[in-house]
Amino acid sequence: MDRSILSIFSFVLLCISLLGNVFLFRQFSETDKIINQLKEDKNILKEDYKLQQRDLERLQESCKAIRDTNVQVISLAGTDAHPATTAKAYFNPSNQSLFVDANHLPHPPGNKQYQVWALVNGIYKSLGVFNHQTDKDNLFKMGQIGQCEAFFISLEPIPGSRQPDLKAVYVKGAVK
Repeated sequence: MDRSILSIFSFVLLCISLLGNVFLFRQFSETDKIINQLKEDKNILKEDYKLQQRDLERLQESCKAIRDTNVQVISLAGTDAHPATTAKAYFNPSNQSLFVDANHLPHPPGNKQYQVWALVNGIYKSLGVFNHQTDKDNLFKMGQIGQCEAFFISLEPIPGSRQPDLKAVYVKGAVK
């Protein structure tokens, strides 16, 4: 009898041990899944941080550039076709840099983008294109330009045009 009680007791302990091991294994598996999810979340946050850091550096560069004492702020007024539209150009003739604040331009259709032009001795020179984004600060660094008479922003087919479509000019402003 002692042996049968001991066998039953050993069997019960073995069953309890097996159930405990199954429970602990499931807990371990669940914890492992949580750790893997946290690692993925960490990597996503790292990438997001890098993007935010680049945006911050770009904004700091832009702020420094437009606060330069040599910068001329040029108001770009809407054309007859777009009278309520405005933009600003920040032109620094000393280092030939140009930034465009496009926050007040309408969002373009999917097959078009804005293109910035300078009028130099009666000839239009492209200074680059940009994609207006409603969820971002729309201050764009454009190509360099020396002396010019005026700036224009037109809506052009992607990837831009060699010459502006003068009917598609949204804003313009003279350099003083």
